[in-house]
Amino acid sequence: MSALTALPTPSTPSDVVRRFVHEFVNHGDEAVLVELVHDDYTYRSPSEEVHGRDGLIAMFRGYRAAFPDLRLNVHDVLVDGDKTVLDFSLSGTHQGPFMGLAPTGRGIHVRGVVISTLRDGRIASEWEVLDAMTLLGQLS
Repeated sequence: MSALTALPTPSTPSDVVRRFVHEFVNHGDEAVLVELVHDDYTYRSPSEEVHGRDGLIAMFRGYRAAFPDLRLNVHDVLVDGDKTVLDFSLSGTHQGPFMGLAPTGRGIHVRGVVISTLRDGRIASEWEVLDAMTLLGQLS
């Protein structure tokens, strides 16, 4: 009897985004960004803009310093060609300075949406909207 070797399954945009959340956002594996994030990466939200993998790493190091138990829970991923829309909730405990606020020890739980555009199978740009009013209300 011969053993069959399975061929690797091509990554779909949904797979890439889910892996980004699981390995980088939730587990802090920065090395995976070379595989998942395009060299010309750009992140935008109503309050900030970040360029490149180094900018993304710096942004998340800041979030993790403020919320060491940061966790992103994926509710849904919609795909249209090379774009994904990720519906998520974010939770954590405020243990470090954040947006000028001293640590409160309070837990946060907020919803958000991020639209990602992939190029060459990697995330090239993201636009995120987070419920900032709820977040700040939970910290005050």
